[in-house]
Amino acid sequence: MRTSADECPVTVATEDRGPDRLVAILRKVVVGIIGDETPDLSMQQLGALFICCLGACTVRGLLDRLRGSRRGMNRALARLEKYGLVRLECDASAPADPMVRITARGRAFLACVLA
Repeated sequence: MRTSADECPVTVATEDRGPDRLVAILRKVVVGIIGDETPDLSMQQLGALFICCLGACTVRGLLDRLRGSRRGMNRALARLEKYGLVRLECDASAPADPMVRITARGRAFLACVLA
């Protein structure tokens, strides 16, 4: 379930989804990430961050969507967690598949990248 606190700061109006607009958004993201004040993230890490900004999901859910290895995803999430961009929450009913949630710092990071 998504709440307003979990919503991603990245929005694109329906009428602005043409290829030129999407390329402009992608360019803005890539140039924003290369900035001096933001951590360098891999495409896998960035993909996981964007997926999490749409709502919490499990590590297994990220693996299904990003088609990576479990080991690679664990490294990516460890780095995102180190930067304070996401947090992993273990559930007693499924300890092997924790929930991944974006943090306020993660939302601020995305807002900074897109500014």
